[in-house]
Amino acid sequence: MRKHGLFGLMLVFVMLGMNVANAATFGPVTPSQDSRDGSVNDSNDTAADLNAGNFFGLNDWQEITKIDTNDTDNSYTNGPLSIDNGIRQNGDLVSGTWSLDPSVWQSYKAITLVLNDGRASNGVFWTAWLLDPGATSGTWEMNIIGTNDFRNLSHMTVYGSPVPVPAAVWLFGSGLLGLIGAGRRKSPNQA
Repeated sequence: MRKHGLFGLMLVFVMLGMNVANAATFGPVTPSQDSRDGSVNDSNDTAADLNAGNFFGLNDWQEITKIDTNDTDNSYTNGPLSIDNGIRQNGDLVSGTWSLDPSVWQSYKAITLVLNDGRASNGVFWTAWLLDPGATSGTWEMNIIGTNDFRNLSHMTVYGSPVPVPAAVWLFGSGLLGLIGAGRRKSPNQA
């Protein structure tokens, strides 16, 4: 009986350690389901980084848009993404609201919002937040989770995992190409 109790206790510690390793560094972003830090010393997030890390169980992430921030503005817009109501602390952009054009959800089954730190003195540069399905607006912060220590938002990137094309579309397309090919073969013989 003691062996089982000791084994169970060890299993609990291992699972807690795994959760701490995946805990978000920058955030929170609301509304969201999950978060995950980028690789240590990986200063710029890319779709390749998310795909190689199989972020949120997906490996088909594509960049939708990116907003680079500067040292003076508190509102930004690039394509379907807007950052508003920016709050600065000691000159650094540390929190605000975000909004996303609702039409983006027509093309993507999952969307993640990435906060990238401008200083990264703690060794982690960015954190990805998996948005709630259909979410179009919310809040963000650049504090290090568990402390009141804020970092500077360098840029915010939105990535999407595309909605798969239904098999019927592929079947229809290949049938249409076959008909076009068959039609072209008959044309020279009829002349």
